[in-house]
Amino acid sequence: MMSIRKKLRKEDSGKAKKEGALEDNDSFVGRFSIPADRKDWTDLVKSSKLANLSINSLKKMGSGSKTKKKQFVLYRAIWPLSLRRGDLVYFKDKFRLDSVWTVAEDLINKSPETQDYFSLVEHPEIVSIISEADGIWPGSWMPVLRYQNRVKENSTPKSHSPPSLRGTKRSRSTESPDDQTGEGQTGVIDENIVNAAFVLFLEAAAALVDCEAFEFTPLRFRFQSVFSACAFTALTDGVLWKKDDGEIRAIVEVEKATRADLKDSLLMQEASEMVGWLKNSKRWTEFYNGHKFLLAEDGHEAWICVGKPTASYMQYLEGTDVDDAFLEIQRFGPFCLGSEEHMRQLCVIVVAIYLRAISLA
Repeated sequence: MMSIRKKLRKEDSGKAKKEGALEDNDSFVGRFSIPADRKDWTDLVKSSKLANLSINSLKKMGSGSKTKKKQFVLYRAIWPLSLRRGDLVYFKDKFRLDSVWTVAEDLINKSPETQDYFSLVEHPEIVSIISEADGIWPGSWMPVLRYQNRVKENSTPKSHSPPSLRGTKRSRSTESPDDQTGEGQTGVIDENIVNAAFVLFLEAAAALVDCEAFEFTPLRFRFQSVFSACAFTALTDGVLWKKDDGEIRAIVEVEKATRADLKDSLLMQEASEMVGWLKNSKRWTEFYNGHKFLLAEDGHEAWICVGKPTASYMQYLEGTDVDDAFLEIQRFGPFCLGSEEHMRQLCVIVVAIYLRAISLA
C-alpha cells in the first residue's frame, strides 16, 4: 500500500512539474539577435516559432532588468543601427525640437558658468585644484565635473572590435565610429557614481531654463505593466516629469558598463522600460510628435534613445491582434564625457527636450 501511495505521489508530482513547465515555458528556440528592421524581426519570429503568439500570450515575464528573449521578441521592438551623435540635429523637426533648438543654443551660449564647464571638460587636472575664487569656477556645474571625472578615472582600458564588424548583424556592437574621446574604456566601480554624474548633468542643463514646474529627478520610477496572463515591472534610474501631476516627459537609464560590453541585455532592458512607459501613458499625451525619449549614460558614454510606436502598437499591448504593431527605438551617440564637443552637443539636446516638455505644460 505504501509503495502504491509513493508511486501515485511521484506521478502527481511529475505531472505537476510537466504542466508547470508547459505553462511557464519561456525557453527560446533558435539563434537570438536584436532585430534592426521588420524583416529581421519577421525572420526571428519564424525561426523561434513565435509567429502565432503575442505579448499577451505569455504566462511568465522577467523584470525590466531581466527581460526574457521570448518576452523581448513579442514586444515587437526594433533597434536600427545606431546613428552618430551629430545626426540627431537632422531629426529635430521630426521630434518637434526645431522650434526650441535655437532657444536652447542661446541659453547655453549666454551662460558663463556653462561655458566654463565646457572649457574644463577635457582638463580634469585643473578641476581638482580650482576654487570659487578662480575666474573659471563653473558654479553649479562643478559637481557635474567632479562626478564625471570620477566616472572617467574608474574606467579601464579595453580593446575594441575591428571597425568592419561594428554594427553588423554578426557583431551587434553599439559603438559609433565617432567615439574619439576615452575610446577603449569600460566599466566603473559603482553605478551610483554614473547615476550621480548623469542626473547632475541633466539638472544643471535644465536649470538654464526658468521653470519650476518640471524637474529631472533620480527617482527610480516603477512601471507595472499587466497583460492577459502575467505582468512585469521595469524601474528607471530617473525621469523628467511635471512635479504637480507626475506626468513623465522622458526617462533616464544608467549602467556602469558601456553598451559595447552589455550588448543585447541593455537593449532588451531599455525596450522593457519603453514598453512599460507606453503601457502606463495617457493615450492623448503627445510631446515629441509621438516619440519617447530615453536618456542614457553607460559608463563614460551618454546616448539618446528615441522610441516611436506605430499607430496600432497600443492596441497590440492591450490584446488586439494587429500585424503592423511595432516599437522602433533609434539611438544616437555616443557622447563621451571627456569631450568638450560631445558635451556641448548633448547639452543642447537636453535643453531642447526640456524646453519642448514645458511648452506643453
